[in-house]
Amino acid sequence: MLTTSDINKLVSALSNVFSTKSEFAELKGEFDNLEKRFDTLEKRMDTLEINIIAEIHSLKEEDIIGSGQYYRHDKWIHQLADHTSCKLE
Repeated sequence: MLTTSDINKLVSALSNVFSTKSEFAELKGEFDNLEKRFDTLEKRMDTLEINIIAEIHSLKEEDIIGSGQYYRHDKWIHQLADHTSCKLE
């Protein structure tokens, strides 16, 4: 049969192995804090992704516009050269 002192020894030995209610609540608070930080980080990454995509789209539009202007200028230069009898090299 177990005596009171045996039970106390078991309780003290097992208390180091299993977390208490207050330790569990503390860990839960830490995990909740981590979850909030990850949510904030995720929102910031989403915003950054949207900004990067918008910038890439803007750069592509500028490139398309620029290439169109290049071809128009090239055409005009060749027309001027033809009208003025200049030879382009």
